[in-house]
Amino acid sequence: MYLVLWIYGLAVNKESMANFVPLNSADDWLHLALGVTMVGLAILFSRHRNVKPAGTMR
Repeated sequence: MYLVLWIYGLAVNKESMANFVPLNSADDWLHLALGVTMVGLAILFSRHRNVKPAGTMR
């Protein structure tokens, strides 16, 4: 969601009526940092699904 807000903040003009979410440049940087951090943490702490069950020979 933060990366979507970041893209929206880059795409919309800050003074236009389309800016219904009050965003500024500092918000854009914050949303980028939070989005990248959350994606990185999700990848880092994701569990591996290739664990073999106990008792298998392969």
